[in-house]
Amino acid sequence: MRVAWNKGLTKEDPRVRKYHEKAVKTRLKKGNYKANSGTFKKGQTRAHYPKGRKNPKLSEVRKEMFKEGLLDHSNKKNPCWKADHVGRTALHEWIAKNKQKPKLCGRCNKKRKLELSSNDHNYTRNIKDWEWLCRSCHRRKDLK
Repeated sequence: MRVAWNKGLTKEDPRVRKYHEKAVKTRLKKGNYKANSGTFKKGQTRAHYPKGRKNPKLSEVRKEMFKEGLLDHSNKKNPCWKADHVGRTALHEWIAKNKQKPKLCGRCNKKRKLELSSNDHNYTRNIKDWEWLCRSCHRRKDLK
């Protein structure tokens, strides 16, 4: 078992003081050092990070990226888009998101809990190859 190099040392120890002073200098250079940042009273929050503070410029950029589909992994414009080279679970999620779910089963026309079924078991992104079936119809179809 490894033990931390500073275990049992206090701030007065020269080894700890050296690292602490170096950290303070670095924070002062960057302009984000607060002298009492580590001392809070019970129930007090950090005053220099108010809740709800956002960078409006960044928010606008991210909104534009979402509109263009660059941050949505289920969009062809995203560089991480895998097309048909995804697993079954991811493909089922994509089809469920893009194919409208009816209220009734596609075969028995009963109102039951529905699940997606691939018609040809090739598992492609072609929405026409998928249908919403109740569990019993889905099992019967897979057994044939």
